Amino acid sequence: MTSDELARMNRSVLRFSACVQLPSLAAVPQVEVRLGRPVLTAATATVHQLLTGLDVEPYVPNAGRLLAGSTPG
Repeated sequence: MTSDELARMNRSVLRFSACVQLPSLAAVPQVEVRLGRPVLTAATATVHQLLTGLDVEPYVPNAGRLLAGSTPG
């Protein structure tokens, strides 16, 4: 199935599987743009939880919407 076909699906959640040993962080913003939906991974969720737990703005450049922070920079 292509990303265009996925984007046309009327789904609130899409699940993809990527091996945690493969670098997939760079794909997160690309998939978000192609599908027009936020992407959540174990890595981004863990970093978000860690940073917010430390009262640090969850801002990681080019890591998707979850880690975009409220006011980057």
